[in-house]
Amino acid sequence: MIVAALITAVLIVFLIRRARTSAASTPPERRRILAEHVIDLVSTHADDGTFRYISPVFAGILGEYPGTLIGKQPSSYAHPDDVNALAALWKRALVWTGAPATTTWRCRRHDGDYAWLETIARATGEGTREMGAIVCASRDVTERKQIEDALRESEQRFRTTVETVRLVAVGLDTQGVVTFCNDALCSLTGWTRAELLGESWFDKAVPNGDHSRALFAEHMPRGDLPLKDESEILCRDHTRRMISWDHTVLRTPLGDVLGTASLGADVTETRREEAALKLLHAISLSISASHDLNEALQRTLDSLCHASGWSYGEAWLPTEDGTRLRRTTYHLDEHVQCGPFLESGARDLGPGEGLPGRAWTSKAIEWIQDLTSVNAERYARLALAAECGFKSAVAVPVLSGEEVVAVLGFFMDRQRAIDERHTQMIFVVANQVGAVIERRRTQTQYEAAILRARDEAEAASHAKSDFLSRMSHELRTPLNSVIGFANVLRKNKSGRLAPEDVAFLDRITANGRHLLQLVNNVLDISKVEAGRLTVTSGIVAIDELVRSVAEQLEGQPRESGVELRVEVPDDLVPIETDGVLLKQVLINLVSNALRFTHAGSVVIAVEDEASGRPVRIRVRDTGIGVDPERQQAIFDPFEQATEETHRKYGGTGLGLSIAQAICEALDFDLTLESTPGRGSTFTVHLVGGRSHHQSVSDSDRAVPKSDKSHSTSRGSKSTEPQTR
Repeated sequence: MIVAALITAVLIVFLIRRARTSAASTPPERRRILAEHVIDLVSTHADDGTFRYISPVFAGILGEYPGTLIGKQPSSYAHPDDVNALAALWKRALVWTGAPATTTWRCRRHDGDYAWLETIARATGEGTREMGAIVCASRDVTERKQIEDALRESEQRFRTTVETVRLVAVGLDTQGVVTFCNDALCSLTGWTRAELLGESWFDKAVPNGDHSRALFAEHMPRGDLPLKDESEILCRDHTRRMISWDHTVLRTPLGDVLGTASLGADVTETRREEAALKLLHAISLSISASHDLNEALQRTLDSLCHASGWSYGEAWLPTEDGTRLRRTTYHLDEHVQCGPFLESGARDLGPGEGLPGRAWTSKAIEWIQDLTSVNAERYARLALAAECGFKSAVAVPVLSGEEVVAVLGFFMDRQRAIDERHTQMIFVVANQVGAVIERRRTQTQYEAAILRARDEAEAASHAKSDFLSRMSHELRTPLNSVIGFANVLRKNKSGRLAPEDVAFLDRITANGRHLLQLVNNVLDISKVEAGRLTVTSGIVAIDELVRSVAEQLEGQPRESGVELRVEVPDDLVPIETDGVLLKQVLINLVSNALRFTHAGSVVIAVEDEASGRPVRIRVRDTGIGVDPERQQAIFDPFEQATEETHRKYGGTGLGLSIAQAICEALDFDLTLESTPGRGSTFTVHLVGGRSHHQSVSDSDRAVPKSDKSHSTSRGSKSTEPQTR
């Protein structure tokens, strides 16, 4: 368009010149019409840049008549910072004869504001010099500059945000070359920005054979890269970290793929803990299923070698007289050839002899990081291991109390430093193996030892639950901080946050609260399993408690038209129980009912005896219901009605398990009646235990009462039924 304007300017100059030479034959009215109907910002200038001609449209922007501008400098209308740019434009136009010169400058409008103009200047030919040495065509690009400034500001905010969060961030082009990385990524990997920018991400920081390389090559050309992915990255010191990535494909306004922007969280320790717990669970099951000690040891060696990638493992037990060690079983990977080394293990070892003998004597883990550095005369078997290609070795004593009842030895086909994670994992497993050995060794002699071993296993289960409970507290503290600071930022008191930034904070807050609820559920179930659930009895007005539950849940998201209603008899007698725990039970039941009800109502109804004592609290809904074969299973931890229910509605499957456990602690019963497709009724039977045997005085009964029925909906506390 700017080129067309320049062509128009040249034509105007030509026509004006022609008009001057033929002024006698061209009526003045025609020349006036020609000048006034030019719609482009066209002007001609002398060598020093002064106006020789300016179109009416251009003059209108400046708030002047065209004739009054002749002989004036455009720089008098330019922003002070752009005066030099205009002077340079005239020089370039005169020097670059036949070629246009371009600049962008701010021109003061008649209202005092500045408009951005993009001006193309060209020297005129010899035949049109009397109209000016330079002809210019300008275009108003104010909106474009505003968009460019907004984009730069947005990019700066994005970069600032990415640098301040604890997530790692990396940007790649379509070839996998790094275009951006934040400080968190550099700190985690040890690479500097200079070492990453412009380099291939997959050659620099992705292990060979990792699936992400093929995934990127397959999906990047089409721009359909999976939004979430989990893969390892390679650090500068050759260690690896597992990262959970969120990918965003970047595109041009026309839809062409530019690259990716990825945010990731380091989940290495989480995955290691999960793997260790899974391994310990599998080994525990294997040991329990073993028929004899050798089978238990064999399964232990197989599991540990498979999990750690170690090529060879062996188990040594003390001989009957307790003076020497004897190898009883071993694990060997198929690709390993080590005949002489295996044969050397057939000989018994004394205290301090060989690596197993050292661990037997020291009762501590013995590591040899480099087998080639050992004394071949003193440790002949280790020298044979080095000849077979093994690089490192470790021996772990299996303790039963203060007694070493076995030694586990492992050999690796690559040299490695002491691995604290694997060492700790093996040590824990070794202790479990030691407990099994001790149990089986004394089983035939002492029947009571079997009972003690069972008690130890139960104590271990309580310890696990206690560990989960403590860890839940450690997780909940930072989560509350995240939610709190996000809420502070959402208020946007400074007004510096854009709507999309506030939307991101809303998402952070919602996800933080969801995760906090999951942690609270884990904490509750852990307390139950660990036997740490504390019941504090007090006088509780059931009608007030039920209404407070309804008020608390009135804002919970639910389908439009679903009614939440409370039905409470008049003059209920207060009972003695733990009101906090009972309220938690009702919140869990009502929350579930609202989540699984698409139409109809959710009713919290209290039933009483003739004396006014409440005997049952029912939570009825018209939701999806539960199949008969699943009505018992849904009370188990992490269980839901069906797999499809979990995918569609989410949740952890802990709510009902916690509710039932609390009811048992309160000496209540929790039952379910349900018909698939028609709804469910969960009933808390307030019989027995604290609520049944404790009497309540007349003064305690004098608790304020409300109306018999009470319904809630979002934004309303009316006593009449409301729908959303």
